[in-house]
Amino acid sequence: MHVVSARTLVACAAACSVAVALPSTRLPAAPPPEDASALTRWLEEDPSGERFWQALSSASPDQGSTASAREGPLVRFLLGQIPPERFEQRLEVEPALADGARALLALALDGSDPSHLEAASAYVASAARSRSQRVGARARRWTDEELHSLLDLAFVDLRRFVADPIFRGRVLAILPRVWDPRSAAEELRDRLLYAINHVPGVDFFASEKIELGWGAADRASAQRELDYSPSSALHADDVTATIMASVYSLPSDFVTPEAAARLLGSIQRASERTLVALVDLPMRERLAGDASLDQVLFLETYGRGYTPWPRDPFTLVGRSDGGAAVLVRPNRQLGREEDNFLGLELVQGIPEWLDARWGGLTWSRAPAPFHNGQVILTPRHAWISLHTLEQRVLELLGLERVPEASFARKEGWLRYLAAARRASAELASLYAREIAFVHPLGEEREGEDLEALIEAIAGGAGFDLDSLVTFLEPPGAHRPSALVGDVSGRGSALLGSMSSDELERFRAGFELAPRSEELRRALLQAQGSPRAAGLARFLDLVADALAARGLEVERLPLFLVPVALLSQRDELEHPDFLVTWNNVVPEVREGVARAEGFESLSSSGDREAREVFERAGYRLDLLPPLIRSIILNGGYRCASQHLRAR
Repeated sequence: MHVVSARTLVACAAACSVAVALPSTRLPAAPPPEDASALTRWLEEDPSGERFWQALSSASPDQGSTASAREGPLVRFLLGQIPPERFEQRLEVEPALADGARALLALALDGSDPSHLEAASAYVASAARSRSQRVGARARRWTDEELHSLLDLAFVDLRRFVADPIFRGRVLAILPRVWDPRSAAEELRDRLLYAINHVPGVDFFASEKIELGWGAADRASAQRELDYSPSSALHADDVTATIMASVYSLPSDFVTPEAAARLLGSIQRASERTLVALVDLPMRERLAGDASLDQVLFLETYGRGYTPWPRDPFTLVGRSDGGAAVLVRPNRQLGREEDNFLGLELVQGIPEWLDARWGGLTWSRAPAPFHNGQVILTPRHAWISLHTLEQRVLELLGLERVPEASFARKEGWLRYLAAARRASAELASLYAREIAFVHPLGEEREGEDLEALIEAIAGGAGFDLDSLVTFLEPPGAHRPSALVGDVSGRGSALLGSMSSDELERFRAGFELAPRSEELRRALLQAQGSPRAAGLARFLDLVADALAARGLEVERLPLFLVPVALLSQRDELEHPDFLVTWNNVVPEVREGVARAEGFESLSSSGDREAREVFERAGYRLDLLPPLIRSIILNGGYRCASQHLRAR
């Protein structure tokens, strides 16, 4: 299947030429008058309307003063005398007239003549609806040219739509009316929606109105919004609560259909729960017919620009009435702004049977900013680091970046910590748990001791907490555990002990350029870099602090892979990605404690991790990885969102 791309759509201004049976009428020989009044009379003298088309072909209405004098009579005649259905059919037969005709409609929509605006909006909607009905009725696959022509008609002037907010608003008000929701041509509808969602200026709420008008969405998300209250956001813990449903985002820009199918198939076989996958059109068409994924519910996103990491921007929570809700963060992550609509996409698209099972899914906007990759909930605590609070602290202090220079004096550090305490209190209220830092804050330290602590904490900057630490609380005699990554010890030891075959499998899986011992040397060298050394100090600090709090601490291998080692870097600019056996999702189901995460492509590393989890009382189930997600520093926990029992 060919999908219309945004780049092609925006660049394309040509309409397709498909034969349509229309009466053949010879154009009048006399040229159209230049004077507006004379032109009006001249047009009205020909009830067939052929003089309109002659005038249109002789001078486009956006070309010079002569055209300006003609535009009023031409617009009035078009809207009053030529049926929209006949108009769009004529443009399909004579695509050379399309630019001039759409330019006339654009003039009518610009609002300079208020009497034309409402009539022009209805006219465009009727003409585009007529075209969509005729194209949809054709018993064959549709060409890109047919889709371009239909979308050009619906958008009237695509370039102006992108550049002019007022014009854009008028066109967006038309788009929900250009498709008959009773139409059986759902494939065409979905291809059009996919193309529309790639046009700059079509935001989530505009897209939602179009989808509702076209019969492609079950409900408007605004109908399910509730004001936030603590009773409408009951957070289950991340380590013991049983998973009832799992939600994944699998956009084709980030995930191959083969990788998505392997992952979903493995999850479906491993655990009985509801599986929901938010997918775009290319992914849905590749996966929806796969019999091995018959228990997966695919929800079409129509090409919205989502990432594969639903963990961070929203949380699936319980309500006091027993229903489920989506809690959306108020803050937006730079470069991932669209992800804040992932939760609303779920609310909008969830089918009635599952919506009923979840008690009518609602959503609320959280009263405090959060980033779920930086928070881990146990039954009694919300575990965070100072980096969890960075953006909120900067907001409270009125700063754009962390004031490292002020940390040279203890007063500067204490000022930063005071803002952090205020931000952590907001999270304590949000999660209804005591906030616990995974490292000391050093309020009581002085001099070199404080400087060393600040330097160690700084080593964790730029890494999500859930990629570094896992908390476990198995039932029975085991005491709570913390599994902390280890770069300089277990990570480097693992790299040094990998067999040549294992190293080659790892290299091939991540498509790294160096081979054999050259790759081993490059990876070991990376673990000795200043960045890796800083992370190692942070992890050692965390391990010591958690042990001092009475947790059973074990270390898991962790190492950094420089992006420079990839054979194809594309436009990647981040320095490295983590290979970690943290970033997993634990649960306790029917008395059995288990955790699931991505395979690492290192069999000895996977084996070591399973042994560590087993000693902590959990079975570790490893799933086929999403390689590009890992390269972009998204582990399994990042790539999943879960509704848990309370």
